Amino acid sequence: MAALTRNPEFQKLQQWHREHGSDLNLRRLFEADKERFNHFSLTLNTNHGHILLDYSKNLVTEDVMKMLVELAKSRGVEAARERMFSGTKMIPCDFLIPVQTQHPIRKGLHHKILLANFLAQTEALMKGKSTEEARKELQAAGKSPGDLEKLL
Repeated sequence: MAALTRNPEFQKLQQWHREHGSDLNLRRLFEADKERFNHFSLTLNTNHGHILLDYSKNLVTEDVMKMLVELAKSRGVEAARERMFSGTKMIPCDFLIPVQTQHPIRKGLHHKILLANFLAQTEALMKGKSTEEARKELQAAGKSPGDLEKLL
């Protein structure tokens, strides 16, 4: 799968944000749509109780929400969710990262590098890799056939 920044759905979202992002104001969004909570939230009933998904307090519009859904679909989130609830053995973990660093190094460059690495690792864990993909990478790295057999 291509890097997130090369994903056409992500690029649409970036373009929209460049053109309209600075115009978003949460107070105005609620004033313009008195039913905003109902439009941007969903309650799921599960065997373990109710789950509330509330996006009403985020700076999103209907157009942005559609783009976010398309981005999630293009990145395989639906398939990962299906695997999670189908009995596929999953690795339980939480991935947490601060939005803003408390100790910026080189004008925040270090934080950006850590964030990129964090996102790549999270995606790799979510999607996994086929044996053939791993074999190609290891061969490209110069691993011997014996090493390949041990590793795969």
